[in-house]
Amino acid sequence: MAVNVNKPQSLSEAEIQNWENSDKKKRKVVVFTFDKNDGGESKFWCVKPDRDTLTTIAEIAQTGKIGKVNEVLINSCVLAGDMEELESDDDMFFGLVSELGRLSEAKKKK
Repeated sequence: MAVNVNKPQSLSEAEIQNWENSDKKKRKVVVFTFDKNDGGESKFWCVKPDRDTLTTIAEIAQTGKIGKVNEVLINSCVLAGDMEELESDDDMFFGLVSELGRLSEAKKKK
């Protein structure tokens, strides 16, 4: 498995609303922006990982294949973005993995 680069470059507001309205888990789309090495920006439209994704990640992690864990996280949670830049820029790749990991944090007890 590798990072799926065949995703749209961006999502319109209408596409975001349509996706959020059709998602049975009622997840919200979050946009992350990273600086590119050439001075531009790369954006990624993402959603919080669901239980199935986290279960798959846990199973893969037990095999020690951490690279595969990151790929599953990105392929499952990134709806659109500059995937080719992500594939070639390690700092951006790990930055996005980190942000996606923060999205999966559990709710805190009051």
